Amino acid sequence: MHTLDHDGRQPLPVFLPPMQPKPGTLPPVAEDEEWAYEPDWGGPRTLVRVQDGRTTVRERSGRVITDEFPELRDLGALLGNTEVLLDGQLMTFEAGLPNPAALRRRGKRRTPVWYLISDVLHLDGTPCLGLPYLQRRDLLADLALHGPAWQTPDHQLGGGGAALRSAIGRGLPGVLAKRLKSPYQPGKRSPHWLAVTGTGVQEVVIGGWRAGGGSRGGTFGSLLLGIPHGSRLRYVGNVGTGFTHRALEVLAGRLNRLERKTSPFHSVPEPQGRGAHWVRPCLVGEVVFRGWTDAACLRTPRWRGLLPGRDPGGVVIGE
Repeated sequence: MHTLDHDGRQPLPVFLPPMQPKPGTLPPVAEDEEWAYEPDWGGPRTLVRVQDGRTTVRERSGRVITDEFPELRDLGALLGNTEVLLDGQLMTFEAGLPNPAALRRRGKRRTPVWYLISDVLHLDGTPCLGLPYLQRRDLLADLALHGPAWQTPDHQLGGGGAALRSAIGRGLPGVLAKRLKSPYQPGKRSPHWLAVTGTGVQEVVIGGWRAGGGSRGGTFGSLLLGIPHGSRLRYVGNVGTGFTHRALEVLAGRLNRLERKTSPFHSVPEPQGRGAHWVRPCLVGEVVFRGWTDAACLRTPRWRGLLPGRDPGGVVIGE
C-alpha cells in the first residue's frame, strides 16, 4: 500500500529495480505498429532520483554511485522543484561512437559520460509505472532533458528492421523493442520488452517458392530470395521459417497469381532450386539473419514479413 502526503501525492520512491528486457527477435512486420524501438547503447542501467534539486544516482542493484558521476549533479539543479525517478543507461563516446569499455576503465581519467534517459517511473507525486510506454515517453519528452551530460534519445515508432540496421551501423549491440501499451514492471524481465542483438536485417525480392509438405502442403515450404542485379536477381538463399499460418495462406495466394514459367534469377544452385515455382519478382520482404555464407547467401534467415509498396528495384545489399 502506498502512503500519501497530506495533498494526496505519493512520495518519491528511494529506488525501484529496473525492468529488464528478454532476449528476442524483431517482431513481425505486421506487428511493427504495436512496438517502439530504442537503441541499445550497451551501457549499465542506471536510475537517477531528483528531489529538492538534489541528484542521487544508483546502479541497477541499488548501490549509490552519485560520487562517481559528479557531472550528473547538475541535472538536479536543472529540474529544481521537480521530483522525478528516471531510468536510463550510462555511456561514453569516443570519436562519436559509443564505447562501453571507456566507461569501465574511466577511473582517474575523467572521460566524459552521458546519461541516456529512456523512461520516467515517478513524477511530481504521481507513480508512472502503470501508464503505457508511449504515455511515459510523452511525459519524459515534456521534461526536455537535454544537457551537458544527459540526453533523451529519440525512440522510433515501428520500422524495426530499419531501427536495427541503424543501430548496428552505429556500432551498437542492437535495439530494445518495447510494446507501446506496456506498463513498467520493476525488477521483472518482461516479454513486452525485447533485446534484439547480433542480427542482420535485409530486404529481399521473392523470385520463387518450393512446395511444402505436411501442414504446409497447401501453401509453400520455402521462398527463394534474391537481390536485383542487372535485369535479373542474384540468388541469396531460401527462407522457410518465421511464417504464421495466416501469412502462409495469404502469401501463397499472391504467389500463385504471380507465377511464371522462367526463373528471374541468374542461377539457383541445386538442390535449393529443384522443383521451384518461379514468380514475377515484384514482392519485397524483410528477413533477419546471422551473417553471410562463403557463397554470399543469407545464413539462417527468418522471415519478418512483406514490405508493401517497396520498389524491388531499390533493394540492395545492406538495405
